[in-house]
Amino acid sequence: MKKRYGSIILLLLSVTISYAQTNVSGYVYDAKTKETIIGANVLDTIGNAGASTNTQGYFSLSTQSSVLKISFIGYKTSYVDISTNNDAVLNIYLEASVEQLQQVEVSAQIENYMNAPKLDMKDIKRLPAIGGQPDVLRATRILPGIQTQNEMSSMLVIRGGDPGQNMYLLDDTELLSVNHLGGIMSVFNPDIIKDVRIYKGGFPAKYGGKLSSIVDITQRTGNSDEFKGAFGVGITDLSLSLEGKLGENTTYIFNGRKTVFDALLYGMSSIMDGNESKLFYGFYDASMKISWTANDKNKFHFNVFQGDDYIHTMNKKNEYDKANSKVKGKNHWGNFMLAGSWNSILSSKVFGRTVLSYTRYRVRDFQSYNNDTINGYEKTFLSSVDNLSLNSNWNFRISNAWRIDAGVHSSFGYYTPYRYKIEGESSSFTNVSNEVLNNAVSLSNNLNLFDFFTADIGLRASNYSYTGVNEFSLEPRLDMNVNMKDWGRINMNYMHVSQMSHLFLSPGTIYVNETWLPASKGIPVSKSKQYSASWSKSFHNNMFVFSLGAYQKDMSDLITAKSVYFDATSLEKWENIVETNGFGTVQGIELMIKKNHGRWTGIISYHLSQATRQFENINGGEAYLYEFNRPHDFSIFASYELNEKWTFSAAWCYQSGLPYTPVIGRQMIFDPNHEDGYNYYEAFIYGERNSEKMKAFHRLDIGFTYKTVTKKRKLPCEWTFSLYNAYNRHNPNYYYYNNNDGPEIYSPTQQFVHYDMYQMSIFPIIPGVSYKVYFGKEDVKSKFEKLSLKNWLKYEN
Repeated sequence: MKKRYGSIILLLLSVTISYAQTNVSGYVYDAKTKETIIGANVLDTIGNAGASTNTQGYFSLSTQSSVLKISFIGYKTSYVDISTNNDAVLNIYLEASVEQLQQVEVSAQIENYMNAPKLDMKDIKRLPAIGGQPDVLRATRILPGIQTQNEMSSMLVIRGGDPGQNMYLLDDTELLSVNHLGGIMSVFNPDIIKDVRIYKGGFPAKYGGKLSSIVDITQRTGNSDEFKGAFGVGITDLSLSLEGKLGENTTYIFNGRKTVFDALLYGMSSIMDGNESKLFYGFYDASMKISWTANDKNKFHFNVFQGDDYIHTMNKKNEYDKANSKVKGKNHWGNFMLAGSWNSILSSKVFGRTVLSYTRYRVRDFQSYNNDTINGYEKTFLSSVDNLSLNSNWNFRISNAWRIDAGVHSSFGYYTPYRYKIEGESSSFTNVSNEVLNNAVSLSNNLNLFDFFTADIGLRASNYSYTGVNEFSLEPRLDMNVNMKDWGRINMNYMHVSQMSHLFLSPGTIYVNETWLPASKGIPVSKSKQYSASWSKSFHNNMFVFSLGAYQKDMSDLITAKSVYFDATSLEKWENIVETNGFGTVQGIELMIKKNHGRWTGIISYHLSQATRQFENINGGEAYLYEFNRPHDFSIFASYELNEKWTFSAAWCYQSGLPYTPVIGRQMIFDPNHEDGYNYYEAFIYGERNSEKMKAFHRLDIGFTYKTVTKKRKLPCEWTFSLYNAYNRHNPNYYYYNNNDGPEIYSPTQQFVHYDMYQMSIFPIIPGVSYKVYFGKEDVKSKFEKLSLKNWLKYEN
């Protein structure tokens, strides 16, 4: 028996101990921009040992070879001599390849196309969009299992989940509000983004707090060789990007966007007849990232982000208003983020990343009224979330076959879902706020066995603390891959996740429509279990990839609004509008065909699914179709490089119509408190919840990109032309009832009249154009010299 145990121990040690091996680690960079490369393949030239660079461009490997082979699509393969570099930190630079169709070896970390697809920035920028302005979140729609709520929103519905069940990470820091223009655009500017990965399932144990997805966005660090800039103008906004060096080992990257139609909207609303108010709307966002390389083993990053939308209204002067009334409204909503991170290589086998961050999301609505005879009132509504968090994740490479990821996660949140202040003749102040502490630890074992089997076995333990509530949960995670070489790759995974905060959306308005409620005595912590399996295979040297997968998701302790329409300012008594203890079930099949490189690139995707919800006091306690259930979702995206200057792209999508609750009759309801003498009013009788379906949604978008240089200064520039909804499809955004075809929604009256159901469509065919010019240090310097006072006065030394 002792000999048997001894043999087992020796076998285990043989997996983790290697003799006469070199331990190497380091970063892989783009030789021109000095940006780290994510997903580069690092292989030894003797055995089968290999690794891929992580989101920070870092790799770690033990090898018996004296030469490493480093490759990545679009770059020249590099060979590095490591014979004298044991335990040293390598900085490897890859040069861009003119020949884009080279074969690239697939490393041990094979792409997970179904559960964690990666969206290429090239595809994001080429995808046709409204106004010719690319959008990160809308671009994810071409992937299977990812939908948007409707045409007016870029808020994602992933595998039948709610929009508030997605976590958006910007350099590992969560942002709660990710939309501009009521959801038409997202806050993420493609100009400064390096990588976008969406986890739809199989979350690594380091991620938690959301049920449906993790949208992990990594920013660039800035060019360390030279100053670069770009200025863009489009139909909706202006943008400016700047990057360069602040010192020998310090880089920066800045980006800002601002709407251009604020003053135009104000002017038009001022002179238009038929409206009683002047208004202007706009948004802006600005971000700054500073990166400092202290030495080969330590890097520090500092991030700042601020983004806001705003609407201001004021009444017009009315000749019949003798009291000279003044009505004003100001509404602001958006994010602020401040974060610092530290990347550290303790040894060739230990890498860590620690992020300390503060974020604030808030919605503020201000309304005031006064005139020459009374002082009037001022009303201020505020809903906000302040969050201070610390996340520290460490990777330990025991051997090439065994890696351990361990993390500590802690956050303190201050939630104010409702603060309402009235100042005037009758003043009042109501404040509902909560303090929340959420701590978690995570552990993952990454195993690579027998050259064909990999597994990630993880566990996340979290403790949620709230006044009177203390909830502990264990969340197991399992992700397994079988590489059958010529027969493709099989992936199977299971995950258990929980969510401690809930998003409430009040529809029907562009503002005050996102409010977060923390879990409490009356609002439970939501939970989800998801199982999925997929098969994928690449063809023709990874030019084509085919993926097919299926999943099952079971959610519990969900919450929803009792009524479809509610006002966020009514959340003071949230128990009156919130339905709790709900269940959700989603089953789906996903298919994707992707062409990775060549003059033609593109994606074909299809998603077949059914999502249901069930609450005790809704629909008689019976399960009903989820509000955003679309059984069929089909997308095609293609991009073709016509020549060096022109690129053509097109995207077509088809979706089943959204479900809605039909009206099956009308009735008169007695109202004893009616003030004008009528004791009855008319009301609709509704049928089974979400039992009918709107017309199908489909749309074709077309885009062209033209790259050229400016005439005088020969600066690189590009024009983007787009045609949104090219064949002018009138897609339904919602249905409503009225006695005429006007835009007014039905409201109860005291008498029966004939009503018909009408469709509201938002976007017709919309042409768009945007322009962007790129410049460097010398271009800016020469421009300012021409604008100098001496040149203006034609003075010469």
